[in-house]
Amino acid sequence: MLLEFAIENYRSIRDEQRLSLVAAPVQDLEETHVVEAPDGERVLRAAVVYGPNASGKSNLLAAAAAMRRFVLRSARRTRGDAIEEAEPFRLDAASASRPTVFEALFVASGVRYQYGFSVTRERVEAEWLYAFPKRRGRLLFARERDGDTETYEFGESLTGQKTLYRDATRPNALFLSTAVQLNSEALTPVFDWFQRTLVYADSARPRAFQSDRHTLWHCATEAGRRRVVRLLQAADVGIEDVVVDTQSMALPVPSGERDPSLPESQYTLHERTRVRFVHEGTPGAEPFEFGDESLGTRRLFGLAGRLLDVLEAGRVLIADELGSSLHPLILRAIVGLFVDPEVNPKGAQLVFATHETNLLDQDFLRRDQFWLTEKGRDGATSLTPLFDFKPRKGVEPLEKNYLKGRYGALPLTRFPRAIAGED
Repeated sequence: MLLEFAIENYRSIRDEQRLSLVAAPVQDLEETHVVEAPDGERVLRAAVVYGPNASGKSNLLAAAAAMRRFVLRSARRTRGDAIEEAEPFRLDAASASRPTVFEALFVASGVRYQYGFSVTRERVEAEWLYAFPKRRGRLLFARERDGDTETYEFGESLTGQKTLYRDATRPNALFLSTAVQLNSEALTPVFDWFQRTLVYADSARPRAFQSDRHTLWHCATEAGRRRVVRLLQAADVGIEDVVVDTQSMALPVPSGERDPSLPESQYTLHERTRVRFVHEGTPGAEPFEFGDESLGTRRLFGLAGRLLDVLEAGRVLIADELGSSLHPLILRAIVGLFVDPEVNPKGAQLVFATHETNLLDQDFLRRDQFWLTEKGRDGATSLTPLFDFKPRKGVEPLEKNYLKGRYGALPLTRFPRAIAGED
């Protein structure tokens, strides 16, 4: 369960920006849209980010993916490898020399944690982890570098071979990742949250979801395939069934480039999954190839597996441009899965960016579930909760007011003048 995510000095985000899923002290749609954390915190099941193109929505969500990636991979990198996740704000000289900072507050195995780190391209500058059993903060560890000197502080509640973990941690790796690689039981729940609970999906990429392993894994069983098919049928895209099989394909490797110590089969064949769709009203007809379908159908197919995974296990899905190539009502239906306690009994969460304004509806989402991104004249992204504008409960037309510019976060278009050549 995600409570908050904060990022500083990452791409277009210069100053710290913090996205919170802690529910505001209002009772809007309380029984359906809010879930209670183990420590009693009221947490939102979904949050949506709006803003003009190039305002930083994608950077905000990509930062969560970058944090996850560094947690999972840092211990496997070799000494001297650059930390690619450090991408400082480039529009002023001061930011270029400062570290990128990531922090997340979340619940794992029934305990609230606060974990973060700051990194440059060369090394980890700081790292910290606190646990809050019964909302009482306890330090597990803190690490800080001052020039060439690095200091560690360990809390009493951190068990295991702390000295071994510390000595094995390279300058460009995280202590958390290294300790878990060395079988730290105390830190495994935190690492596992990033590995198993936090899921990122960039649906804005041109080939996103076209061969998504989550959906293919579901289609490997009859029950899973039927669930995927039912989701496609619910979206009214005309799909009656899905056919998934494996093809053996020849590899174009010249004989002179082959390693004679390897068997011939290593070069002559490889496996490729083939996905085809059976359409309604075509009994006995040859199924359509994956590439014959619309981009929206292909993306919905790829997204299906992730949706099923996240809802079944109570995970957190971070998705950029979730509604890309999808009808607004399909996007609304997808969001509706997360705010339906019967469909989502384990409290799965959805955090996403979109331009579809039909979700700005107080009968559908709460006032505290909307976030807005803008860029200032200095090129830096700011993130603001729509709730700060104090919209009136139940009566304020959020979509209309947003499109009229009452909350900001809109593009200032000048197309007619630009085309006419006016300044």
